Amino acid sequence: MVRREIVSLNAAVQERLNEIERLARLLGQGGETASKSDAQIAEEVEAKLAAQKRRHAMQLNLLHKIYAGQPNKAEAMGVAAADQLETVRNSDGFDAKWYLDTYADVAATDMTPAEHYVSVGAFEGRDPGPDFDTLGYYSANPDVAEAGWPALLHYVLFGKDENRPIG
Repeated sequence: MVRREIVSLNAAVQERLNEIERLARLLGQGGETASKSDAQIAEEVEAKLAAQKRRHAMQLNLLHKIYAGQPNKAEAMGVAAADQLETVRNSDGFDAKWYLDTYADVAATDMTPAEHYVSVGAFEGRDPGPDFDTLGYYSANPDVAEAGWPALLHYVLFGKDENRPIG
């Protein structure tokens, strides 16, 4: 199952890369008569495509961390699993009902919504509630993703006080 998810994500990334190449070719065919606004539009499109490419790469990296068994950074720093769950559950960014409604597959697991988010969901890029963008936080703070912190947990414990961007 894990391999299928990785293959599926790799295929999605490849589709995006193919689309980027196709759009780049179209931009190149515009001729030399392009106006300044056309150039600005092209620049915006390229920037959005590059951001999408980075986002997909980050998703693949996060999934790799899950399936490679990388330990949770919070545990490595002495934050007990129970404390992590309590912190996430009590944060304004977590909504257990929303999480279950949004990610129906979580109900089929033997984990609570908070347990799922902390151990798996954050690294799959799932949002803990409607007001917190996990991938946005990881994109704005790549060191958090690289270190293996669940996004919302890091934000509550450190990010908010450090004035880190949410996304």
